[in-house]
Amino acid sequence: MWIEYCEKSDANAKRFRDDAMRDMYGWATAIHKLYQEKRGKDNLSLKTSMGNLKKFAATKGIPALEDDFKRVSEAATTLGLGNRFVNLNKLYSKFAHPTAGLVHTVRAIEPDEEMRDMFFIDGATLALRSLQIIYGGIKKWVA
Repeated sequence: MWIEYCEKSDANAKRFRDDAMRDMYGWATAIHKLYQEKRGKDNLSLKTSMGNLKKFAATKGIPALEDDFKRVSEAATTLGLGNRFVNLNKLYSKFAHPTAGLVHTVRAIEPDEEMRDMFFIDGATLALRSLQIIYGGIKKWVA
């Protein structure tokens, strides 16, 4: 999704690049809140680093670093692939984050064979699609 999203426009690619700083800030904020919860006070070093990241982001044209990064589901919707993303995400997330149902069937090797094959085929197909998009973009830049 992200490769296709970024390839659509320079603005999309910039948004994705800028979101790296938003992600870092959100990650640091979560760590800081956990620190505050455990220790009852601020981690001054982390707070300073977060302030420095905000200043750096401002120099790159990102006025506010909050946890407002673009969600992959929003990017998929922008591409007209929202429903497909939702359905695939539901399927793949069950594999990545086992639910009670999957945990209870962990020994079901043979019945899971088709599911494993599906994950492999889907992964290979999506990887190939990503490479095609990247190659198409490279051809545009070189031409």
